[in-house]
Amino acid sequence: MSYEHLYRIRDYFRFSISEQRQLLVSAILFGFILSFRRWGGTEFNAQIGINAWIFAFISILIVMFCSISMQKIFALKQGYRMHYSWWFPGILIGILISFLTFGTVPLIYPGATKFEHMKRLRLGRFRHGINNFDMAMASIAGVVTNALIGLICGLIYYGTHNPYVLYFMHINFIYAFFTLIPIPKFKGLKLVEGATPGLHIYFYTRRLHTFILLSLICYWVLVSASTTFFPSLGLLILAMILGVIGMFFYMKFADETI
Repeated sequence: MSYEHLYRIRDYFRFSISEQRQLLVSAILFGFILSFRRWGGTEFNAQIGINAWIFAFISILIVMFCSISMQKIFALKQGYRMHYSWWFPGILIGILISFLTFGTVPLIYPGATKFEHMKRLRLGRFRHGINNFDMAMASIAGVVTNALIGLICGLIYYGTHNPYVLYFMHINFIYAFFTLIPIPKFKGLKLVEGATPGLHIYFYTRRLHTFILLSLICYWVLVSASTTFFPSLGLLILAMILGVIGMFFYMKFADETI
């Protein structure tokens, strides 16, 4: 990391009051969605449910903060300021689906990211304006952060077998999965500026988006299924290989249907 990048982080890295409020409220509601099934099976248990809600809220807040922060930092390196915003109707839809499915489908809309072009930081750059490559790379930084958090949690869990670590790891992967779903931001029935990180990656190249999505799913499944410590170190590489294979077949099928 260069001194110039450090100066950019010092001068421009921040969460606005609106971002802080939306991030906090989103985490509270996402925590409720993710903890819905822990409020009791045949019998309602408020104490267990509230404890699960608090843990899920803190977990998703940490995951969202780390992921969005890394996107902001990488965007500054490329000469942009990235802004996070929620889509509140999407959160309400997630809560409704939780009630309809009794928490079986934890649907969360991670929010949209919007990139602000900063002329001062883009001077002398090739393709001076906003371009899909830079937005895709900043979006990928958040997903990579989630993958690293999952790896660290996996290693800790294999050493401690703490169920809370495993729960935190699953929350992290659930959030990463939904950030990769390519969804634009809506205001009523109209499209507005901003989209999920997955849509930024998808607009840049479908192949990269497919590879990352399939690799994340494979990595999540492999980490969850693994029961020993040492195999976890090679799971990420194996997941990437499976992602490449899946991407090849998906793109071949997509090309044939066009």
